[in-house]
Amino acid sequence: MVSIVHFVPRFSPKQSEIVDDLRRRIIAGELAPGAQLPGLVEMSRKYKTSEVTAQRAMAHLRKAGFVRTRRREGSYVSLNLPNLCNFGIVFDHPAGVDHYEFNYLTVWLREAKRLMDPGLPRDERRRISLFHEVPGAEPGRKHRELIEKVENQQLAGVVFPEAMIALRGTPVMEAPDLARVVVSPVPVPGCKVVALAPFTEDVLDFLATRGRKRVAFITITFHPSKPYTQQLIGQAACRGLTTHPHWVQAACVTSPGWALNCVRLLLHGEGDDRPDALVITDDNLVPDATKGILEAGVRVPDELEVIAHCNFPWPTANAVPVWRVGYDIRKLLHTCLGLIERQRRGGHVPDVTEMAHVFDAELKNPFEGVPE
Repeated sequence: MVSIVHFVPRFSPKQSEIVDDLRRRIIAGELAPGAQLPGLVEMSRKYKTSEVTAQRAMAHLRKAGFVRTRRREGSYVSLNLPNLCNFGIVFDHPAGVDHYEFNYLTVWLREAKRLMDPGLPRDERRRISLFHEVPGAEPGRKHRELIEKVENQQLAGVVFPEAMIALRGTPVMEAPDLARVVVSPVPVPGCKVVALAPFTEDVLDFLATRGRKRVAFITITFHPSKPYTQQLIGQAACRGLTTHPHWVQAACVTSPGWALNCVRLLLHGEGDDRPDALVITDDNLVPDATKGILEAGVRVPDELEVIAHCNFPWPTANAVPVWRVGYDIRKLLHTCLGLIERQRRGGHVPDVTEMAHVFDAELKNPFEGVPE
């Protein structure tokens, strides 16, 4: 359990009183978006303080996004309040796409930044705050900033692309009025869950319709080896397909080069001793696994049909032709933000929302907006 740590700005008592009161009234709807606020003279009289203190309080509310100021006209309640319009996305990895070990999180970051592009139409654009490497071994700047924004009610909600156990016990997971959505295969206390539907059985159905008989797998070391292998063998057998324990090979996403050696081993045999279909279950392994196919001299798709996982619309490189199956991260991100917006409006949100996988052939433009 992580202790709740409060990061309180260094305000004078009167400045805090003004900030807390006005923010409470704005969030409660007593002061509607666009409403004009009292001038500094009137405010200083109401709160029995100096104009300088009132001005500092307004500056804080302006910086936090609750207030906007028109020169020579005064201050007004913001039309796009942060507690309604600003979404937080929390990553347990450093900032910078080049530092990401997992393509899934790289795609999330790219798509989040795309939604913030001022060139997008206003109805498609979103205000998003990105929080990287939260939490670390010690609370860093972004960790403190996240907790501060939660405590100051500057976020409409928070999205976690993956579960973060270490945030339990912090205001991020405990604040009663904060909407939270996490992408996870299992329930996460305090969060609405978006679960990614497994695609293996549909992939095996696809291979069966293509006339394939012998299927091998390149997967990641995340799965317990024996139960997962037995599951794949059983699913293949139900469709008249053959696989073997030694046809289920795994590599770590942080050392994907081993996938190349795994493929060399799988394609070393002849005839029925060699698979005629290969499923690559993680897109981080696709570049090296397909290089292994190319180096083995196996003709694709004549001798080997290849289906590779993809986080649409951002494919990883492939050295041979592949079918792609996976999840539309653009749609996944919109789904998460939509669930937060529905919670903020008081609408019903199920505890679990399932996100279906898709094949590239089902998408009109599977890689739309991605540079070639």
